[in-house]
Amino acid sequence: MPNLRCAYLLLFFLSFAMLCETKAEDNLFASDTIEIYAEAEDLYSAKQAALEQGFRKAFLEILYRLYPYYYHERIAHLPEMDIKSLIKRYEITGERLNSDAYRANMVVYFDIDSLRRTLSGFGVVNKFSYSPVLLMLPVLCVSEKCDIWQNADWRQIWDQTPDNYGLLRTVYTIGDLGDIELLGKPSNFVDITFDSISNLLLRYQADEAVILLTYYDKSETRVRIIHISPRMRNNYYMHYKFEIDSEDADNFNFLSQDLLKRLDAKWKGVNMFMDEKPYIYYLKIPSPSPKVWADIRNRLNNTRHILGFSVRSSSAEMMEISIKFDVMPATITQYLAENGLEVYKQGGEAYLRISNAIN
Repeated sequence: MPNLRCAYLLLFFLSFAMLCETKAEDNLFASDTIEIYAEAEDLYSAKQAALEQGFRKAFLEILYRLYPYYYHERIAHLPEMDIKSLIKRYEITGERLNSDAYRANMVVYFDIDSLRRTLSGFGVVNKFSYSPVLLMLPVLCVSEKCDIWQNADWRQIWDQTPDNYGLLRTVYTIGDLGDIELLGKPSNFVDITFDSISNLLLRYQADEAVILLTYYDKSETRVRIIHISPRMRNNYYMHYKFEIDSEDADNFNFLSQDLLKRLDAKWKGVNMFMDEKPYIYYLKIPSPSPKVWADIRNRLNNTRHILGFSVRSSSAEMMEISIKFDVMPATITQYLAENGLEVYKQGGEAYLRISNAIN
């Protein structure tokens, strides 16, 4: 009897798991409720026209949800018969009709295998799963001053951004005293680690964080994306550039939508960013003695964000070194200064020395 009871329990849990999986799949491949309406010479023709309208609306909705945005135009013009062949079933509610018009609400469920087969010829990446819940921290940097909540237009745009875009599941900080207490006011957002942000993630029940560092400049706007995840040993950096000519809501709205499209494509397996390559700084050190060079080398080894360094050339009068690092060039000098190293310019060349404050 105990074995039989265990067998029944196992069967129950397996059946429940399969049911949950089916429901999750249905949700992923089901349209939202769509309102359909059409008029024609008779009720039958009106209903057929309304249904075809609903099938196409549902298909476009699923298309935008499942595929990276730059595929949309390429595959949005499938003939009606092709779209119908992708449908698993559909449900109609709230029918209202008369002799020459038809109105109803419709939910359409698409078949995953049919979608894969039909769209594989378009070279579409098929990653059909939602992302982890991402806590979004949109940071605006103007004139080297970075903040999340102070600019009213910036904050309003992100407050209006939907929590889900495509397969991205996102949540945005509200910027109240609780957020400020948990996050503080970091002097450099690049330094935020998973441990330092874990309590903020817990507050929003998020799995990972994405910092959107936007450096606004009238000639060029740069966006740096920092992905913080317990799945990765180090933060993951991406960036791209675009042009906006003013700090107004329309430009910020364009920026936010473009960022979400690119992040959604990234989750679906298509990288629309440039992965950051290490920056390289070439520095000269005048007449370093072995003792001085050993001191400098030790300080470089202990400087945050430096990935490595090497000697390019060396003589009694001058040594030239290259430093690889993963933060903006204007920022690395601050980290060097923390370890008693000073970068200075002379005759158009960049030099490195131990700071006078240390000596």
